[in-house]
Amino acid sequence: MVPIVLYNGTRPWTAPLQVADLIESMPGFENLLPSFEYLVIDEGHLPREALEPLDGPLAGVFQLEQSEGLEEIRRIIDILIDVLDDPGLLELRRDMTAWVRRVILQARLGGSEIPALQDLEEARTMLAERAATWPRKWMAEGYRKGREKGRQEGRTSGRLEGQRMALAELAAKKFGALEPRFADSIATASEDQLRQWLEGILVATTPGELFRT
Repeated sequence: MVPIVLYNGTRPWTAPLQVADLIESMPGFENLLPSFEYLVIDEGHLPREALEPLDGPLAGVFQLEQSEGLEEIRRIIDILIDVLDDPGLLELRRDMTAWVRRVILQARLGGSEIPALQDLEEARTMLAERAATWPRKWMAEGYRKGREKGRQEGRTSGRLEGQRMALAELAAKKFGALEPRFADSIATASEDQLRQWLEGILVATTPGELFRT
């Protein structure tokens, strides 16, 4: 038996790996404490190259957890459809579909209605159909909120704040929670840079691609 911790938190795992170090010792009972280490699989901090090739469902789960945009999710789902193309894996494929809908799509597309999905093929088709319309809808909503914020404040600072708020909301809806470095970029960007990013979010597939523009 091998004890394993599957961890998908945003911060690196820092707890002691020796089980005895996790238990408060009592005088006279030191020799009774379990003495072994457990294996930690820190999903969010696995190097991308360690997850290639994607030749099994577990690697697919890890890659989806690290995915940054709709196009990358679609690419991984395409591969998983082939990996799980076996009648003996039908139940696992259904479970994977439910997990993709509840965990991955809900996190990346918070606020958007996600239809019931019976298979990964349906998830792929849905992403292909909506990838073009979702960003435009978010764009219009973001601009509207930005204009409202600017009108309320009636100052340049208000307009900038509105654009920052709009971009942050758009990026969060398209890519999921942003890394601190991207949030800092939004908070310190000029008006011209914000405008460029707001236009670029329509075609960007990852946060890195967007904030490089």
